[in-house]
Amino acid sequence: MESIYLPTSYRSSKNLETAGYFEKYSKMCPLTWGGSSSDNFCRILEEMALNDFSEVDLSALGASCSINKLQLPSEPDNFPIEVPARLSTKSKLDFYYPVTTEATQLNVIKCKEALEKKWIRSEFKFGSKRSLKLTITDNMSNHFRNDILPGTNFIYSILIYRPFSMSMGQKHSGEKLRFAMEIEALGTNLLSQIIDAIECVSNYGVLKEVENTKVNLKQFQNAKQEYPSQTVFIDGVFYNDTRSPDAEDYSEPVIKWAREKNIGKFTVSAMETTLLNTLTPRIGYPYVYIHQGNCEHILTFSDARLIQPNDCLVSEKYPRIVSVCRSTNVLCLICGIAPSQWLVKKCDRFPQEKVFLCTDCCNSYLYIDGKKVGDFELYPFFDEKVT
Repeated sequence: MESIYLPTSYRSSKNLETAGYFEKYSKMCPLTWGGSSSDNFCRILEEMALNDFSEVDLSALGASCSINKLQLPSEPDNFPIEVPARLSTKSKLDFYYPVTTEATQLNVIKCKEALEKKWIRSEFKFGSKRSLKLTITDNMSNHFRNDILPGTNFIYSILIYRPFSMSMGQKHSGEKLRFAMEIEALGTNLLSQIIDAIECVSNYGVLKEVENTKVNLKQFQNAKQEYPSQTVFIDGVFYNDTRSPDAEDYSEPVIKWAREKNIGKFTVSAMETTLLNTLTPRIGYPYVYIHQGNCEHILTFSDARLIQPNDCLVSEKYPRIVSVCRSTNVLCLICGIAPSQWLVKKCDRFPQEKVFLCTDCCNSYLYIDGKKVGDFELYPFFDEKVT
């Protein structure tokens, strides 16, 4: 597919053999990884030719390099940290502050914390933020034990986008591609574990047409168990989920079509037996995840880095969702108050092709004595924020 969707159009990297790359890198930089902090400190001193220094000299050197030297004599002690009411410039730095206790006394850190608190409150309320970092307490729980040594594994950052639809042959018919979540995974994780971590509203319920709102919605729930078929297309390989005997092979008709069109030779593999460190993806290149028949997600490998001491060192916590898109409930089109529970399509009483309604508004506007008013299609709607 790279002959059709050129990698240069996405500014993606070359195919990376990440396992061998990071193994070679960790051997080149053994000083950074492993051992106790005191052993590392001694190696650093030896590397810098400072092992002949006395403790007095090292203390004097540490005092000379202290962050307290960053404060000017003329700097006021009572530097204001109040946030101006009309301040609109936003920092692109991360919410987290990987600083020492001494650094938290700096006025710049205090100001940034105050600014971020103000922006977080406003963005939660008005929804102006693209994604929200999840608060994750790494290495702090007594229920888990650190079993990963820094430098012995690597982390993939994988971006998942919301499903989209488009009509071929119609200009501007495709929906805008929207970020959904970011997943961090180890190189030793299975591809099926990544797929299981993806949250999609299509897995909550089956979208089937019904006659009225009095149907039992429980029969439409658990779509993921009812239809377990899914596949991921990465670098010419369809990684199918074959864990369930009821799963269908989504790749078969696509491979047949590609063979007839002379597009390329695609292969098939099982996602539940494929480790991430055996893949050679392009960083930044779009790949496809398909489930629930025609629910398609774009996913990209956005970053790959060697695991560090300040990362989560508990393998049981991977893969994990580290950020999600800020989204709101889909409210009823008529009342604008209640969450939507029904999807109405092709209704001659609405100017839109599809609308979302709550149960009360749907019954009062589209039904009289339990009979339909006009022609329309009615489907149960499962909102991911309500389900």
